[in-house]
Amino acid sequence: MRTFWTTIGASALTLSLAFACSANDSGVIEPATGGAAGAGAAGSTSGGGSAGITFDGGGAAPNPDAACGYAVIPTTREPGTVLVVYDASCSMDECVDGNTTGCEQCTTGPSKWDQAKKGMTSVLNGLPNDVRMGLVLFPDKTAGGNCAEPKSAVVGIDTLDKTRPSILGYVSAGTKGGTTPTEPALDLAYGILQQVPGPGRRGVLLVTDGAWNCGSGDAGIYKKAEDNWKTHQISTFTVGLPGSADGSLSHLAHVGGADRVAGCNGQVPDPWNPFNDPSCNAKPDTCCHHVVGKNVETDLVKSLKEIASKFLTNCVFQVPKGTDPKKFDPSFVNVSVDGIVVPQNGSDGWSYLPSGTDSLEIHGGLCAEILAGTKKKVEIMLGCKTVVK
Repeated sequence: MRTFWTTIGASALTLSLAFACSANDSGVIEPATGGAAGAGAAGSTSGGGSAGITFDGGGAAPNPDAACGYAVIPTTREPGTVLVVYDASCSMDECVDGNTTGCEQCTTGPSKWDQAKKGMTSVLNGLPNDVRMGLVLFPDKTAGGNCAEPKSAVVGIDTLDKTRPSILGYVSAGTKGGTTPTEPALDLAYGILQQVPGPGRRGVLLVTDGAWNCGSGDAGIYKKAEDNWKTHQISTFTVGLPGSADGSLSHLAHVGGADRVAGCNGQVPDPWNPFNDPSCNAKPDTCCHHVVGKNVETDLVKSLKEIASKFLTNCVFQVPKGTDPKKFDPSFVNVSVDGIVVPQNGSDGWSYLPSGTDSLEIHGGLCAEILAGTKKKVEIMLGCKTVVK
């Protein structure tokens, strides 16, 4: 029996991928010699039969029978990757309560920018260091022109322990002034995220206080968000500060695969009047995006933590496919946490990501326990029929 160990992130989660298997003296996994067809020649197996097959530390393996063989290949948890697309237009200098408009600077209290800065600082300082994050600011006044479209990320994507100081530095520095070229900023972010390797979740986090301009229009921005979700599994999370066109941001989140809650109101808003449309504006609690009210700091912290809990601090793992991936059978994969088999179930078990079978995610309270370190061993086995709830 051979045990494989690895650790991840700040939580130092230990993953044990230990099943009955054989290895030669050099530690190289030997080809399968038996077991179910679903094993896909994915490394070593126990061969046919279940006698003596145990988890590391004891306990019965899932549904063993005479046709079930075991294989184990190391895997790693895949932290999320998020590119923050942050509104630095002049309206962010306005008062939260609306005492100033038209890009007038607020003199009676903290501006939207000042409060948002505190919220962003609080949340980023609390996120795990292994989350990958970068920053796009819009508009980019160095680019010239009225729309001042951003040409590159001001902070490239890397683990948060490396990018956090730079991101917070830009967020603290102040606004850039100018208009709101949201669509070009999202285009840039989508292009960057499409190049990010690995099976972990990827997403854009748009934080804005207004309606977009300087693009192809509503239809264009919605289609790009939808295409990036369906084709590349890049989510578009949206957070609307006071002054936002809630209906537009709600629909953007909806088509971008980032509904705040199931059954939210993501209907198409009125393109001619984005601030007073028949969608979720009348009842902000039904919106698909995250609505931030006049208490910007508190509401932003709550929204960002909700997004982090669903997206950034997730339990996504690579699925090993063996030496011959063509023979891999996704219906012969099982997951165990601390020796207990976790059924395949989208709410409180595990499921494959929408992008396919390259990675799987453990859900619900079990994921929270894994991240907290109260559950320490995640085991993945190939070769036995998947236990489904």
